[in-house]
Parts: sequence; C-alpha cells; structure tokens
Amino acid sequence: MISLVKTSAYPKQIVEKSNVERVKTWDRDAAMLSLDLTEYPCHLTSEPPMSSASGASDDRSAWTAREWFAECCRLDDLEAPVEQVVAAGEKGRWIARAGLDHAAVIEGTVLIAGSYANRGLYADAVRIMAEEVDGLPLCTDRSQVAGFLGAFASSLGNVGDYVRAIRYYEEAIATLDTTLSDDPVIKGRVFGNYLELLIKLDRAADADAFASIFRETRERIPDDVLKPFRTCYSCVILTLVAVDRMMAAMRTAVPDLAGIEDALTMTEESLRVARDAAPASVALVQVARSLCLLLLARDDPEGEAMLAGSDRGSYADAGSLMIQAVIRWAALELGRSSRPERARRILELVAPSSDIGQGNAPDLRWYVVSAEINEKAGDFAAACADYRAHLAALERSQATILSLRSEIADVVGHAEEARRQAHRAREKAVALQQRNSELADDHARMTRMARTDPLTAVGNRRALMEVVEQLSAESERDTHLLVVVDIDHFKAVNDLFSHQVGDEVIALVARILDSRIRRADSLFRFGGEEFVVLLKSIASLERVESWRSAIERYDWSTVAAELRVTASFGVSTWQEDEPFDSAFQRADQSLYKAKKTGRNRVVFS
Repeated sequence: MISLVKTSAYPKQIVEKSNVERVKTWDRDAAMLSLDLTEYPCHLTSEPPMSSASGASDDRSAWTAREWFAECCRLDDLEAPVEQVVAAGEKGRWIARAGLDHAAVIEGTVLIAGSYANRGLYADAVRIMAEEVDGLPLCTDRSQVAGFLGAFASSLGNVGDYVRAIRYYEEAIATLDTTLSDDPVIKGRVFGNYLELLIKLDRAADADAFASIFRETRERIPDDVLKPFRTCYSCVILTLVAVDRMMAAMRTAVPDLAGIEDALTMTEESLRVARDAAPASVALVQVARSLCLLLLARDDPEGEAMLAGSDRGSYADAGSLMIQAVIRWAALELGRSSRPERARRILELVAPSSDIGQGNAPDLRWYVVSAEINEKAGDFAAACADYRAHLAALERSQATILSLRSEIADVVGHAEEARRQAHRAREKAVALQQRNSELADDHARMTRMARTDPLTAVGNRRALMEVVEQLSAESERDTHLLVVVDIDHFKAVNDLFSHQVGDEVIALVARILDSRIRRADSLFRFGGEEFVVLLKSIASLERVESWRSAIERYDWSTVAAELRVTASFGVSTWQEDEPFDSAFQRADQSLYKAKKTGRNRVVFS
C-alpha cells in the first residue's frame, strides 16, 4: 500500500547545513536521544550547502520539532540508514512532547512509521504507531488524527491484519466526517488506501460505494500537490474499482462497458502525464490500461512490449497496488483467452521473493492465480506446490499478525496504565491547584480586609502607610497634594442623634469624597471622623472647595431630621524630596487653623 507519510510540507531545502557538518553532529544528537548511531555511519557523499531560503537555524540545538521532522524527510529522501532517519524524527517527537504539541507528536510518529514502511519494515511501523494510539484524544486537530488512523490502518494492512486495518480505516473516515477542515490531501489518501485494501480483499461492492467520494476528493487536490498521487495512483485505483465492478457484473448479467471506456480514457490521460511528471508510475498506469483494453477486447501493443521487456519479479517491489493490478491482469487473461502461457508471463512480473520481509504479508492471491494457471496448463504438481506455498505464506502471515497483536496488546496495556497514572496525577494536580487558588483567594481577601475600612470601604490607615512607603521608595516621585478632612462637631452628632447616625454620616462623607476624586488619587479613613486624600499632582484649591461645598449642600435630613453636617479641610503639598511626616504635620496645622477660624472651610499652608 502507498504510505500516507510523504508530504510536500517539508522541502529538502529547509535545512541550511552541509553534509560534513551534519555528520559531525550525529554523535551529539544520538547522545541526546540515548540512541547509539556509531555503528551506522552516515554515507551521504558530497552535497552543496542547502539554500537559506527556508530560514532554518544553523544551530541544531535550537531546532524546533518540525525542523527535525524536515530533517527526517530529507534523510529519508536520500535513503540514509533508517536509524538516522528515525533518530531525527524521535528528536522532533521529544521536543513536541516537551511542548505538549500533540499534533506534532502524531505528525512525527507518522513520519517515522513511513520511514520504516518505505524500507519494508512494516512490523516496526505498526509498533511505533500502536504506542501513540492512546494519545489521539489529546490532539485537537481532527484532520491530523484522521491521517494518523489512515496511516496506521495502512501499516496493519501491510502486515496482513486486515480486520484491524478495516476497523481503523472506518474510524479514520468517521473522524474525517466530524472535522471542520476538509483537507482533500488527507481525505484522498485515507480513501485511496482504503479502496486499495478493499480491492485486495475482493470487496468490490464496498469499494464501489466509496469510489465516488474518492473521485470527488481527487478532483479537489491542487494540480501542483501530490501530482503522482492525483494523476496516477488515484487513476489506477478508480480503474481497478471499475474492472472489479464489471467482472462482478459479468457473473450475473451483461456488463455495461461504459465504465471501462471511461476508465480507459482516464488511464490514457494519466499515462501522458506520468511520462512527464511521474516516470516511476508509468508501468502501474500501463497495467491499468492493459486491463481496460483486455476487457474491451482491443489490441494492446504497449502491454505486449512491457511483457517482452520485463523479467520475472521485475515489479514485485513496485507496491501492493501494482501487485493487485498485475494479478487481475493475469486472472482476466486466463479467463478471457484461455492462454495459460501468456497469463503466466503476466503473473511472473510480480512473482514474490522467498524473503517476504519483516512483517510483510505476501499477496496470497498470487499463489491462487498461479495454481489456476498451472491447472489450466495441466501441470497439477506445480499447482499443488502453489497451494502449499499459499498455505505456508498464510501461516507465516498469521504468525506475524499474532505476534504483533500480542506486542500491541502489551504496548496498549502499558499505555493504558500510563494514562491512568497520568489521569490520577492530573486529578491531584487539579485538586492542589484548586486548593492553592482557594488559599490565594483567602489571602487576597484577608489582605483587602487588613487594608480596607469596614465602615466606609475605603483604605484605612495601614493602607495609607503602605502607599506612602511605596511612593517614598520611588527614585523620581511627583509632588503630591495632601488633604486632611475632619467632620465638624462630630461628637455632637453622636450625642444628639446616636452613634448609628454618626456611623452613617462617616460613610456618606466618604462616599461624597470618593465620588469626586480621580482614579489616580487615593482616599483613606485615618481614624474616627478624619480622612486623608492624596492627589497625584498639585490640584487647585477650588477642587477641594467643591468637596467642602458638596458635603455642606447634601440633604442630611434624609439621615435624620434637623441634621446638618460640614467638614474642615487642611491642605499642604508633599514635595518630592520631603518626608511624609513633615507634609502631614503642615496639613494638620492647616486643619487646626480651619477649626479655629470657624470650621467648614479650606485652609492651605
């Protein structure tokens, strides 16, 4: 199956560093990752320094996770040893985990799995992706999650675990249905690989149901993005779906050849594009075209030329889709022309090697078609050998699946236990955070209470002293205006009207003053019926006079009948280099003078 990990998001030019410099830093990077790379010397030969257009840092210690992922892709493109490719990806994953970037962790996991898959190490790809399945709920990028699930399903299909592969494909499709961003590249890859698996499993009806979605998604992929995927791979997928649909119809009714004609037109167009833009895909598209021509009973000189110029196993490593197409071509040739020798030549194009690779499930259908060809040719001994090889391959595949399932179960079990421990730790952390917040709120409340006068809700004497201390400590402090206010004849108010009325008078005077000062100014209850106002700049005495007038004009009869309240004001300036006590003493003397000269007045000194 085609891997879901190759993207155009990481251009090769993203890292500006020569190969010599890279080789020198591998040992240090390996030590940071606890990986031993000394036995895997970098074999990259001379290569000019890469363009600085990418803006990547020359200091590898400052690289981001995605810069390491770009290095992973670059090394993969250069076919560096898999250990080096994986080391770069693991470094990026480590940085992403430290930054709680769950989307980047998933992205890096898919890249590493792809580097394994590109080398036929499908079991390793399955293992590393199984470790991250439990962390998918942490990723809020649902398109990224869908891409991961599709890649995991692809790896499972590559090792022959088709049941789980289909389950994860269906989960990926369900995730795509719930995501708000409709990324045609991710969607196209998921549906394309799912269709490829359905084709491999001969589930023509299911494949046909998804073909229209895949076709619509393919059309939305930009022309300059994934051109081989859009023009070649997707074309072959849709052609094989059409072929399977027609072959299924041939068993029950007269088939409609219109779908095959459309597929033929599509393959011929793709063949023209592939010759220029994707030469490696030419053979794949040619096989799809030969299938269409065979069904339409037309001559196929290019197919004949391909057979004449190819040896046994020429395309055995060309990918699962190529194997599916060639097997169908051979089976159809055998059924349509009864020429076993030509069908054998076709099938030999993808003959499996004796070494099926690490965890790689051989296409079991190859042995079945080979046996049918030998039966048709009358070579029953060879047919029996094919069936035995089929059973042996099936046993190896099943053994690999069982082993991997056991390993995955262990990994998932460890991940689940780690998740439970993390959940308990998060609960404790939340409880501690909540308790700390409560303690902080209590402390803030107690601090406010300690600095606030409970009767008037303005600052108390302690708050005044704290403000004075802060202002005195400033290296450059503006000159302030200091006002001391005292309610006239307050003892008489308590004696004649009650202490309750006296408290109400104090609270109302505070409210009148507080409503008339600026936000930068401060009001404090100094004690008893006395208040202090600090104004951040020298204000005119007319402002203070307006405060006195507002207190005098207030309708005090709403508090008590025949109640009249006035206040006296002593004002001084608190100079920049003057102690507060000196300024306060002058303001207090001014207040004393206001009292002596008849009260209800403002005196400045």
